[in-house]
Amino acid sequence: MLRSMLLGLLSGLALVVQAQSPAIVGEAFTLDVGELAYREYHYIDESGLDHRVVYRGPGDDKLAVKTIDYRPGLVTPAFRQENRVDGSLLAVQWQDDALLIQHREKASAAVAEQRVEPPGSLVIDAGFDHFMRRHWDGLVAGETRDFAFPAPTRQSLVTLRASRSDCQSSGDRVSREAITCFAIEPASWFARLLVDPIRLTYATDNRRLLAYQGLSNVKGGREENFRVTIVYQYRDGGAREDAAGAGGRG
Repeated sequence: MLRSMLLGLLSGLALVVQAQSPAIVGEAFTLDVGELAYREYHYIDESGLDHRVVYRGPGDDKLAVKTIDYRPGLVTPAFRQENRVDGSLLAVQWQDDALLIQHREKASAAVAEQRVEPPGSLVIDAGFDHFMRRHWDGLVAGETRDFAFPAPTRQSLVTLRASRSDCQSSGDRVSREAITCFAIEPASWFARLLVDPIRLTYATDNRRLLAYQGLSNVKGGREENFRVTIVYQYRDGGAREDAAGAGGRG
């Protein structure tokens, strides 16, 4: 159950993606043996508000598709992710001023829904990338930031904490000297004893996410989600600094 607290970090609006080639490509390598698990292809329209992520396996088979709508806010977007392997669904939608958290275990199961009132400090899915940049100076100075995060598999909100960390293995695959690293973990000290943190590596100069390490929201041909290090490459004409970034992962 505790592992599901971080699944959205990682990770139903139809959208038209104007970009014909991905603005960002991420390569996910398994933490245990370092093999390529999948690739993420991020397609972002010119407004930066419509973001589509296609997850493909090493053989180019489609594993999952996620759509992200940033109109509700860069930190609090709506999203919908469908796993093509087992038909599972993860989604958070805005319904009036409340959140509708949705989860389907498999294609043959019914969609479970839970309506919750949003708290003051809320981060949804890929919005964590914008959250980290918004609070960059304070985090770099040693402050911690707590926030509520929807966990669709639990049909509830969990409280996570962001803080600066030493650059460890999450930066091993990043060929860049000027990096700044952070960790996201449960705010509860007891939960932190049981759950490994998500580790994020950013470029210090332009504050772009370079690598993500931890539990993924993508499943392969197995029941459990991948545990990966994802390395991101930004293509020419990619995401603007003030628009959608590589936060559609995971």
